[in-house]
Amino acid sequence: MSATNDPNARLWGPPIPLVVLANLTVVFILAAGVGLWLNEKWGWWLTGFVYCYAVIQAIYMIVMWQVRKDDLLHQGIAFDLQPYFRNLVIYSLLLWYLRSKRVLKSFDLPRSPRFCWTSIAAQFGAAIAGVTITTLLSIFIVAAFGQSVPYIE
Repeated sequence: MSATNDPNARLWGPPIPLVVLANLTVVFILAAGVGLWLNEKWGWWLTGFVYCYAVIQAIYMIVMWQVRKDDLLHQGIAFDLQPYFRNLVIYSLLLWYLRSKRVLKSFDLPRSPRFCWTSIAAQFGAAIAGVTITTLLSIFIVAAFGQSVPYIE
């Protein structure tokens, strides 16, 4: 089958592969929380990645709404951007705090500007790659399987 609408299909929830993909994000968030709690360097790095991922995702959703606004409105799809603007502000502030001298000292990380800029570049690069991969996987799941993807009932 294709990704076109099938009037005979009864869909009760999201496709299972998309649920797995979303839960992978939850696993990263939980692992980052555990890493912070244990005061481990990997926890700091993973938390920075999670915050960057949230910032990139918020920007992506805001930009995509602007790009596709006319199509979505024509189809009668309403979209609330408030959560994305809120996430953009909150996670940007958390990223800034994550690089404060006190936090860096707590994780025994260098407090130099060079380290801060290098870590920002690495974490944003990983986040951009993550958003790109998850977006492409989502498109692939829906386009390749269409209505034949197993759905949660």
